[in-house]
Amino acid sequence: MTASAGRHLLFAVLLATVPAALGAAQELYLSDSVVVAGQDPTLGSVCIATGDGNGAALGGLLSSPLPELSKHPALIPARELRKELPKSVDSNVVLVGGPLIYLPKAIRSDGERSFYSALLQYIEQSLPERSLRIEVWASSGQTPEMSGLHGRLMFQLPAGAGSPQALVQNGYVQYKGEKDPYFQNLPINVRVDELVPVARAPIGYGQMLSADEIGYESRNISNLTGTPARVEGHRLQAASAISRGSVIYADMVNKVLAITAGKQIRIAFRKGNVQVTVPGSAYQSGGLGDRISVAPLTTGTRFTGTIVSPTEVIVED
Repeated sequence: MTASAGRHLLFAVLLATVPAALGAAQELYLSDSVVVAGQDPTLGSVCIATGDGNGAALGGLLSSPLPELSKHPALIPARELRKELPKSVDSNVVLVGGPLIYLPKAIRSDGERSFYSALLQYIEQSLPERSLRIEVWASSGQTPEMSGLHGRLMFQLPAGAGSPQALVQNGYVQYKGEKDPYFQNLPINVRVDELVPVARAPIGYGQMLSADEIGYESRNISNLTGTPARVEGHRLQAASAISRGSVIYADMVNKVLAITAGKQIRIAFRKGNVQVTVPGSAYQSGGLGDRISVAPLTTGTRFTGTIVSPTEVIVED
């Protein structure tokens, strides 16, 4: 069995040192590769360098062997690989693209490698959120039965894979060859880590949240006790005291309304490069970035637009 076209097997040694800092900012595009621990590729095996950078330093960085990235088969996003770079080069290197499919040394046989490569690619296609770190492994040391399968591997996850929350609920995976009549079951464990907002400093009740007080950390979603707040692009006020290091959940904050229903506003109608602004009224309340119902004062015809300031809503054709 082989994984779908577009990914090829590479081999990674579990070792990580990279040379000193690059002199200029450099973007590295993480290719959609399958990395198998135990052999000898480099960072350059899985990255394409774009832009202008210090040639010697860049060459040294790209020739660095890859570190151990996971103890289980995993999808490794660019942000996780970037963390392996020393602090001296972090500010000069931007990693985008990916994720990598990473297979640790414990996955020894060609059959297991093909199985996990195909399963992780299936998960990636089902849940195309490229910033998630996803690990999947068989329960109790079991291995997939690969003999007798015919054709490309096909999978079903009984709890679904359309969201991180659904994905981690799967206790087993069903698999078969595309030419086979029946699925087989393999008990599995799934772990999903996502970036969540975390308080960098204590935040008091009623306090307006600022960018300086919010950081992002990778957390196992199975350990979260609520829905993380969406803080980017919103003005938020603490609905409760939030201690330093705590995940900021949605029920801990309230969105600060930029516009309230009944307020007199400007409505900017945009179509291509043409914009016409007229006075109007808001028929709904909302914060920056929210879509609300508005109407020009002259006609009363309602439109839906996006709040861009406390006084303006944009309606785009």
